[in-house]
Amino acid sequence: MQMHEEKKSPMCCVHCGTPVNEVYVQYSPGNIRLTKCILCKCVADEYVECEMMIIVIDLILHKPEAYRHLFFNYPNLNKLDLKDLIWKASMMFLILDSCKQSILGAGKVNSVKWESLSAFMFTAGMVLALVALRSVVYLSTIFMASCFAMRRSPYVNVRMADILLALLLSSYFKLFTFAMM
Repeated sequence: MQMHEEKKSPMCCVHCGTPVNEVYVQYSPGNIRLTKCILCKCVADEYVECEMMIIVIDLILHKPEAYRHLFFNYPNLNKLDLKDLIWKASMMFLILDSCKQSILGAGKVNSVKWESLSAFMFTAGMVLALVALRSVVYLSTIFMASCFAMRRSPYVNVRMADILLALLLSSYFKLFTFAMM
């Protein structure tokens, strides 16, 4: 029986995108030295030392460095299973988007009804189905367009799961527009 090992994608400099072998060297537990990029001479990934809340704040601010860390370096550093991450991200996205939709639709005809449990379950299910359909159409349109654009470029080698994960995670932050209203 032959075992297939998934090829580990290379890490990259969060500033210029140049591939690097490692983003830090560990001399002893708690004693690391961050690697510098050979092209731009900046620290390859300073987010290695940051707490997750700092990374989330930078993601909300749409800093490209935070996105590069999250998509290229974070899965390699933390040995994440990509399929589980995509499923969890999509379920969380649907739930959050459904909550946003039900709050924005409060008082309208199709809003969630609280009179009885059956009315609540029915209208909440309808809101979830509507959000799921809308999200599938949105994500599949962008997914197909990006796959088409990637296939036309001979220099790009990206897995489809990476594109889907990038779409899901970048879609989370459209929910923060509700907080700014």
